Amino acid sequence: MGKAKTTLRERHRSVHKVNSKDHDTSEILENSKHELVPYQKGLVLIGVFAVLLHTNTLLGGFVYDDARAIVSNPDVLQETSLSQVWVNDFWGKPISRVQSHKSYRPLTTLSFRANHAIHGLTPAGFHLVNVVLHAVVCCLFYTVVVHLSGNDIASFLSAVLFTAHSIHTEAVANAVGRAEILSGVFVLTSFLLYSKAIGNSSSMDSNLQVATNKYFPSWIFLLLSIICAGAAMLSKEQGITVLGICFIYDVLHLYETEQGNSPIGVLISIFSESSIQYKEFRKRTTMLMLTGMLLLGIRLQIMAGGKPIFNEYELPALGTNDTFARIATFNYYAAFNFQLLLFPLTQSSDWSYGSLPLIKQWEDSRWFYISFFYSLVVFALCISLWQSFRGHGNALFGMAWMLLTFVPSSNLLFHVGFVIAERVLYLPSMGYCLVVGVCIRQSLPRFPRFTSLVFSSLILFFCKQTFQRNAAWESDYTLHEVGAATLPKNIKLVTNFGMMQLERSKDVSRTNEERTKYLQSAEKTFRLGLQYVGEQRFPSLYFSYGNLLHQQGKLQEALVMYEQGLDRRDKTRTTLSLFNNLGMLQYKLQNFEKAEEAFLSSLSIDKNELSAHNGLAVLYASQKNNKAEHHFLEALRISPTYIEGLFNYGTFLASDSNRLLESKRQFERVLELNPSHSGAQQNMKYVEYNLERQ
Repeated sequence: MGKAKTTLRERHRSVHKVNSKDHDTSEILENSKHELVPYQKGLVLIGVFAVLLHTNTLLGGFVYDDARAIVSNPDVLQETSLSQVWVNDFWGKPISRVQSHKSYRPLTTLSFRANHAIHGLTPAGFHLVNVVLHAVVCCLFYTVVVHLSGNDIASFLSAVLFTAHSIHTEAVANAVGRAEILSGVFVLTSFLLYSKAIGNSSSMDSNLQVATNKYFPSWIFLLLSIICAGAAMLSKEQGITVLGICFIYDVLHLYETEQGNSPIGVLISIFSESSIQYKEFRKRTTMLMLTGMLLLGIRLQIMAGGKPIFNEYELPALGTNDTFARIATFNYYAAFNFQLLLFPLTQSSDWSYGSLPLIKQWEDSRWFYISFFYSLVVFALCISLWQSFRGHGNALFGMAWMLLTFVPSSNLLFHVGFVIAERVLYLPSMGYCLVVGVCIRQSLPRFPRFTSLVFSSLILFFCKQTFQRNAAWESDYTLHEVGAATLPKNIKLVTNFGMMQLERSKDVSRTNEERTKYLQSAEKTFRLGLQYVGEQRFPSLYFSYGNLLHQQGKLQEALVMYEQGLDRRDKTRTTLSLFNNLGMLQYKLQNFEKAEEAFLSSLSIDKNELSAHNGLAVLYASQKNNKAEHHFLEALRISPTYIEGLFNYGTFLASDSNRLLESKRQFERVLELNPSHSGAQQNMKYVEYNLERQ
């Protein structure tokens, strides 16, 4: 951090020289302080490396949350005004609605809107912007590391580690991950501007004073830093943590410039010292606090006093009434996130449902995992504090960066609606790489071969993992195929993959052999889900498998699946679909009373359920029940363009020779909506023939 930082670094170097066991060690230490590559060339290398590593994302389509956030988002499709973007949530719905998820990222949405204005819904354009922005973040991170520690080997390798880290694949390969990347751009820019503001106001730092002039006083850099902090939050909520990062940096910078003062002395001086340095510090930190309060106030005002509604099954620890299980599991989630940063051997797009089971007792072996995690964090903080007391605060700063940016999405302070989301580790990984850079700087002079071997192996692993994970994000099918194989206990992933296989088995453009293969694969996938479902409440598995059995003509087995699904019913529309399909199946099996009971159960949940009205109408029509027409008309009132309802109502009317004209109008309407509807074409001929005979 300027001249003071350089002096401390030189002093640290001289101590090592004196204590070196031989001349070779001191020579390695000296070499490690030299530039590996010039700064400008380093920027180019980092940027090119980032782009090359993620080129295979350009082949991908819209995947996962892209459908809601981009493909069907009216704000992105330019179906709303620009002003509407600022009052809608990330999914294009009014954020004031009770049902809103309350995700507010207007700058990210505007960037999607710009993409759409240029090239429409071409996925490659969205992915290209993500890759370029990620390369910008990697270059900015390299600039931050060089600013903190100088342009030595460790700084360059720290930036290489960040660029290669496979935890970034979800943010880069998934188009909606741009929220994390764009926020990262503003976070790093805000920090660099803030550090410039410190340099321009510090009378202790002659190196940075060179840049001080009347055109760029420190308050301009401070103002620009605050603006970027606001932009970071408007790109992704996590971005507001940059204010805390800047505060920690300012405190550490102040302590390093006060070389002869103790930590307690510096703390006392912050509130009592009247020197320019301390006055400027108090002004800057006051601005940070006021900005934080203002941004939080704006965010709460935008939420209109509402809280996001989460699916308790997506976050099992939130849905349990067992306080012990909830606390233990949330802490396990935090430990697992740390493992993903350290060595992400297993990665997935979804970690909900059975991926990480609840910890319900002390005997669970994962308590060791949690204990190890917190012990390691405490140990690392102690070492970092000890080093900061000696004038080397980068390790502590890296730890603070990692923890500050992670805690808001950790579920430890408040719930965020997901178990694990790899994309939210984008900002914390910066702090992690800063800490690793410090470790490299410490270990390389002492254990050069070992350090080089470990680091090289880690980079190769990350590159391989990144390339493979990018390929997995090519389509929804490949993403769920990999996810189901990786986490077979995640019933959501397994069921969705089975449904995709089932859909492919119905694709008439495929050969019979391919369709049969997909049908068999779907059945195998659903059976895998039943093997791992346990106590999980996920009726979609039973609904989808029941549909497959129904398609195969195994009606009794399908009936069992639908009934088991209803035993595990939840608050989603799947419950309605189960009742409706059960009713239709009972009707086929001529269990008319049970069919009526199923349809009425569906209507008791939602009186405007289209399929239930249609099913009841068909059932009553077959029994010559006068209530049939009422339900036909109700279905068409709810949806006047409901083709199945129009066709069934027309067929019902055709049975009455006095209502043939009404029947004809229904079939005409069907053929307007779907000219190739063969049933309507045949029935129309029948009706016209009978009308001519009259």
